[in-house]
Amino acid sequence: MEFFKGCTDFHLFTRDKESFHTAQKLTKNAYLVPDMAHQLKDKLSRIASHFEDSEKETELFFLRKDNEIKGGKNSMRSHVNAIDWDYFTAPRKRHFDNLIKLRRFFIKHPLTRQFLDPGFQSWQTNSWQMLEPAIRLICRHDRIITDRLHVMLLAQMLNKNVTVLDNNLYGKLLNYYSTWSELLPNVTFADKTDCSVAVNENK
Repeated sequence: MEFFKGCTDFHLFTRDKESFHTAQKLTKNAYLVPDMAHQLKDKLSRIASHFEDSEKETELFFLRKDNEIKGGKNSMRSHVNAIDWDYFTAPRKRHFDNLIKLRRFFIKHPLTRQFLDPGFQSWQTNSWQMLEPAIRLICRHDRIITDRLHVMLLAQMLNKNVTVLDNNLYGKLLNYYSTWSELLPNVTFADKTDCSVAVNENK
């Protein structure tokens, strides 16, 4: 904290009030802003319109499997028949990793840096190709149960009913919701009883 306080031109953007209060202890240039994912809302609304008349399934469990699982990897949520981001990213991971390495190479060398596309078109194309299948899957369901922040935002912008299980000890999703609840009208939080019932019913 002392190091950052000594930086005269240090700017820190935060997305919830609790983080913002911490940031204010580090720098006078602290800002409270919504997550950048909200910038996709218009684009997602256009995509969702193509699925309005399609046959819907009931619930989709989109739950994290990494170290941020509340209760650790032995948590009962790790045993539910659910998907996580690796369901979509794994098939393209090697290609995406190679793209990252290539960009780093071009950036490091002055002679090759000029060949980078200024609009990051290749990056946008590849990242969207991983995101689009997730959008299509979410659109096919009426209700999304998740402990992923960006799945919460994605499903809400696709006008889905979203039930949220907060995913870690510091309450990342609940803190975000408490700060920007007006942006998330379709989102509700499950209490501990609801969480246990939902997960056990889908084992």
